[in-house]
Amino acid sequence: MTPRPRIKAPAAVAMIALVCLATSQPSASAQAPATTPCQRPVVLVHDIGRDQSEFDNLSAALHENGWCPFTFSYGATATTALLSTAAGLVALEEAAAELDRFVASLPDSASTPPAFVAHGSGSLVTQYFTQHFPRGRALQQLVTIGPMWNGTNIAELGTLEQLSRNAGTYDAVLALESPVLDPFCAGCRQLIAGSTFLRTLHRDGVPTPGVSYTNIISMSDALVSPPLSAEVPGMRSVVLQEFEPSNKSDHFHLPDDPAVQQLTRAALGAPDPLTYHQKVSTADDTPTGR
Repeated sequence: MTPRPRIKAPAAVAMIALVCLATSQPSASAQAPATTPCQRPVVLVHDIGRDQSEFDNLSAALHENGWCPFTFSYGATATTALLSTAAGLVALEEAAAELDRFVASLPDSASTPPAFVAHGSGSLVTQYFTQHFPRGRALQQLVTIGPMWNGTNIAELGTLEQLSRNAGTYDAVLALESPVLDPFCAGCRQLIAGSTFLRTLHRDGVPTPGVSYTNIISMSDALVSPPLSAEVPGMRSVVLQEFEPSNKSDHFHLPDDPAVQQLTRAALGAPDPLTYHQKVSTADDTPTGR
């Protein structure tokens, strides 16, 4: 008798555990923003398992440099009721619709469209917004911190998911796990390398023509695994450790890191930013390890 294949624990369960761990690490408290003249609006899109408070310090730093930062929390689920700072947990398509509504609510007094800064899965939310919403087509500049352009293969979750696809069990496992896990974190499974969401996002075009991208990547990210999987041809990528070799900031602490804040301000503020260490990926340049 042929033994029945064993179905391993759903990969999304591990992702939810990682997100819950992240929400137990609150961001550092922010200083009051300085009252300097506004130079340009910038929308900050938070990560999975976080809320707008993760940008408190970065918002203050941008405000001091003449920017008008706009933050909001999106993606509340049943998990948010348990962990008050855990948002960004809905499906990424739904999160993009929330971003669209937020952008629609912004004052239209600025002479230029807002720039965008996104952390982690916020990069995917913003990219989907750019691809599928009319207001998103006005986006001209996106700076990402710890972006997840190709998801994560942490704990070999992406490898296991591909094995499930190869074995023909992927759809069956998904049908079992989605009704149970999606009410808590529908976005978790979408972040696993090779997910249907990521495949569709890249099929629809990453990067978007006409958008200036700068990715700030940390070799000690730990969630984006491997770290350089965040590099995408056609986007400018800056490795934090090339700018500050001793920096050990992990994924969920990047927005509070002073060096990351400096890199973000530089990327936003210069027409050809990052005159320090930088790497420009082109369509003919396959990213390599360092």
